[in-house]
Amino acid sequence: ITYGYYHTRHDNTFYTKAALEVASNYDKESKKYKQHPNIENITEIMLKIPMLYITQSLLTMTTMSGFHPNPSEVIKRSGVYESSVLPNIILIKIQSFYGLIVNFWYVFCAYVFFHSLFNKNVNSRNLKIIISLIPIYYGLFTSFATYAEFYRLMLVVVPLILYNYLMVLNILYNSLKNIITFFLQSKKLS
Repeated sequence: ITYGYYHTRHDNTFYTKAALEVASNYDKESKKYKQHPNIENITEIMLKIPMLYITQSLLTMTTMSGFHPNPSEVIKRSGVYESSVLPNIILIKIQSFYGLIVNFWYVFCAYVFFHSLFNKNVNSRNLKIIISLIPIYYGLFTSFATYAEFYRLMLVVVPLILYNYLMVLNILYNSLKNIITFFLQSKKLS
């Protein structure tokens, strides 16, 4: 496998392949787990170029797509779509809608966080701040701690992400309603 092979791939196989090289592998002859002989150099590489590690982690957090228009081969081989009681419209077609929420989860959480800072009700403000910060904190931790499968690991905070998404829709709806009300009242006065 050459660099050209990795360069033409459109997934995170190059991260996974590199990580598997340094992960513990079971040796059948000695019946022990062995690590890569240069495992101690990882810290040296990360400390020598910390911005590379930070950039890759932030890119993982913000750009790994949650929308897959073509089901993967693993899913096809497992027969999930064929044996499911749910129709394909729910399993495949709704992914384009859900993909928006999953791909921009950090934007929705940040929006709710900044909007809640201006909330006068202390209990509501504190609750919204906590609910908006948990996915951001967990997402940052996950993107820095793992090398692959970011969205699978983010399933834990999906309910909070959906809540933040609904809060953004509510904020935008109330803002639009206030703008229309203000516009109509100013028309009546003039």
